[in-house]
This record gives sequence, C-alpha cells and structure tokens, in this order.
Amino acid sequence: IGLRYRDIKAIKSIIDKIKLMLLYHSAVDHQLNTDVFFTNFGPSTLDIEISAYISKMGDISFPVVRQELLLKIANIIMEEGAEIATPTNIV
Repeated sequence: IGLRYRDIKAIKSIIDKIKLMLLYHSAVDHQLNTDVFFTNFGPSTLDIEISAYISKMGDISFPVVRQELLLKIANIIMEEGAEIATPTNIV
C-alpha cells in the first residue's frame, strides 16, 4: 500500500494498528508470520508491505475475508488522517 509523503508522521501508528488488527482477526492464521513493514520511499509513495495468511473459514470464501481486511486497513488509514496515494502526473 502506498501512502502520500505528507502522511509520514502517521505511518508508524498506521503500521502498528494494521498489525494489531491482523493479530486479533479470527481469519488470520496466527501459527504463521504476520508482517506489516514500511518498506520503501517510492517515487511518489511511502510503501507499506502487508503479509498475512488466512485460515480456512468454513463457508466464508477468501475474497470475502480479503475484502473485509482491506476495508479495515483503509479505515485505519482514514482514522489516522492519512490517504492512500493516487498516481501523480507531471506535465
């Protein structure tokens, strides 16, 4: 996920909250690694890498769980006053 450069002050809190959310989510397999790291100063984004394994959830499909997790991540970013970066065009 790429955040705007102006959100640098919020990146540590965002990473911590995403990691905590994943650690307490029932669909995440806690026997395997769950990682959330600030990985790069991209050309126009602050890059965060998220890695988690999903356990079999009975009748709930993987796309449903993935969507739930992505929406929770988006909400954490918004709660911190940050935004997911959008492509910039240089004219």
